[in-house]
Amino acid sequence: LIWKAHWLRTHQRVEEAEQAARKAIAIDPTDGEEGPGDRIRAYAELAEIRATRGDMNEATTLRNVVQSVQLAEMADQFHAAGLLKRAVAMYEDSLNRFADAYCIHARLAVQMSDLGRHDLAEEHYRRAYELMPDQFGRMESYCFGCERAFEGERAQGIAEKVFTELAQKTPNKPQVHY
Repeated sequence: LIWKAHWLRTHQRVEEAEQAARKAIAIDPTDGEEGPGDRIRAYAELAEIRATRGDMNEATTLRNVVQSVQLAEMADQFHAAGLLKRAVAMYEDSLNRFADAYCIHARLAVQMSDLGRHDLAEEHYRRAYELMPDQFGRMESYCFGCERAFEGERAQGIAEKVFTELAQKTPNKPQVHY
């Protein structure tokens, strides 16, 4: 669908291109199975489509989403190299570009927990769990870098509370139960 959207856009069929890009996002919002540097192509394509259609505000928002995830992936590399404080600063900068990214909140929560900053970690765990159901598509799996998002008693306790509340509010939403 992403390649179809790209082809349609480059052939001036932007309305159809937008439909294809939005359908791709609904199915798998982040291209979660792709490796770092190769995700959220649908958002990048939709940004170009919206710019072509003259909606620069949405195009800018979508470009910020793409930049945010790319910056978080770079932060993952800094973390792997042991540069924890720099990685945390990069995750925080990433959230300044797109504050509602569950995957970045999850990464930052894990990092804050590792640094012993449990109060800050708790805020980010909670926000990550609240955002997850709305950001999972039909094919979504946890993003790379989020594997530890449920690790430990503290994280699991927060998750249980958040997901129990969400299940009561939206019992027919399968992503909450997933």
